[in-house]
Amino acid sequence: MNTEKRNQKLFLTGSFLSLAGDSIFATAMMYYLSQVKHASFYLSLATLVLTIPSVFATFIGVFTDRRSPKNVMAVVRAIQAVLCLGLIWCFKSIPVLLVIVLLLEIFATINSVAGVSLTALIITPQDRSKIIGLLHAVQNSIQLGGRFFGAALLAWIHPVGVAMANSSSFVLALLCILGIRLPKKPKEISEENSKKSTIKEWVEGWKALYHDRLTARFTLAVAIGGAMLVPVQAFLSLILVNRLHANTFEFGLAFAMEMIGGIIGGLLGSPIIRRIVSRFGYAIVFFFDFLMMGLSTVVVGVTSQYGVIVGTMLILGLVQAFQNITAPTYFMLVNSKEVLGRVIGTVTSTQAFSALLASLILTGISTVVSVTWILVIAGGILCLSTIALFAFPLGVLKTNVQADFTKEQVSDH
Repeated sequence: MNTEKRNQKLFLTGSFLSLAGDSIFATAMMYYLSQVKHASFYLSLATLVLTIPSVFATFIGVFTDRRSPKNVMAVVRAIQAVLCLGLIWCFKSIPVLLVIVLLLEIFATINSVAGVSLTALIITPQDRSKIIGLLHAVQNSIQLGGRFFGAALLAWIHPVGVAMANSSSFVLALLCILGIRLPKKPKEISEENSKKSTIKEWVEGWKALYHDRLTARFTLAVAIGGAMLVPVQAFLSLILVNRLHANTFEFGLAFAMEMIGGIIGGLLGSPIIRRIVSRFGYAIVFFFDFLMMGLSTVVVGVTSQYGVIVGTMLILGLVQAFQNITAPTYFMLVNSKEVLGRVIGTVTSTQAFSALLASLILTGISTVVSVTWILVIAGGILCLSTIALFAFPLGVLKTNVQADFTKEQVSDH
C-alpha cells in the first residue's frame, strides 16, 4: 500500500472512530442533564458551552497554522482521552461536567480546523470532495442513529461507561493519527512563522480571506445564513407540536429527515458538484445552496402540511451537505497550506458569532413577533442577500484557476 492511500485510510478510520465516540457522549450528556434538578437551566447552559469555542476559531487557526496539523491533532486526541477519563470521578458534579464539556469542545474545534489543513496535505485535489462528502455522510449517519437509539442505549449503559467508551475512541483515533506520514516542513519556514506575532498572523488570515472575491462573498453569506437559520432550529419543535399536532414518531422523523438529506448529499454530492463546478464555477453552487436555505426557512414558516415540512427538512439537509463539501474544497484550492487554518477558523467564527447574536435577538423578539413572521423575514433576508452576493457576478467569479482545476478533476474521473 502506498503512503498516500495509507494516510487516507488512517485519517478516515480515526475520524469515524472519534465521530462515533462524540455522538454517543453528546447523547449521554444531554440525557443525563435532562434528569437532574433544574434540567432546563443546565441544558441551556450546555448548549451555550457547546457554541462558545467556535466563536474563537479564528484565533485557533493562528495556532494550527504555526504547527504541523498531524502533531496538533495527536496532542488534542490525547488530551480529549484524558478529559473523558476524568469524568469517571466527577460526573455527578454538574459544574465540573460542564467545564470538562467546554474543554472538550475547545479541543474539538482545534481538531476540526487542523483536520482541514491535514486533509489538504494528505488527500489529492481530485479526491478531496469525495472524502469530505463521505465524512459528512458518516457524521449524519451516526447522529441519526443517536436520535433513534440513544435513549435505548443509555438505558443499558451508565453515562460513566459512555465516557470511557468515548475516551477509548479518542485513543484509537490518536493511534491512527500517529500512523500518518507527512513530509517534514522546511526549517526556514518554521523559523519564519515562529518569529511572527499572533496578532500579525491573525491579521494575515483576515487578509487572505478577502484576497479572493468569492471567499469574501461566501464569508458574508455564511454570517447571514448562520443567523437566519437559527429560527428554524429554535421553532421547528413548536411548529410540529402546536401547529401540526405531530405524534412522537412524526416529531422524530421530521428532525431525522435533515440528517437523511445530509447522508444522501454526502454520498452522492461529490460527482454532482464536480460537474456543476467544471461548467459554471463554484459561485453557482454557493448561490443555489444559500437560496434553497432561505426558501426552506420561508416554507417552514408558512406551511400547515406535515409532508411539506418533511420534504423541506430533507432538502435543507441536502443543500447543507453540498455546502459542507464545496466550501472546504474551494478553500483548499485558493489558499496556501500556511494560511488555510486561519481562513477556515475565521469563517467558522463568523458563522458561530452571527448565530449566537441571532439567538440573543430571537430571545428578545419572540414574545412580540409571531413565529411565522420571524421565519418569513429570516428566509426573505437570506434569499435577497444570496441574490445580491452571488447572482450577478457568476461569470466573473469563475477564475482561471478554478476552471483549470475543475477540468482536471472531470478528466481524472
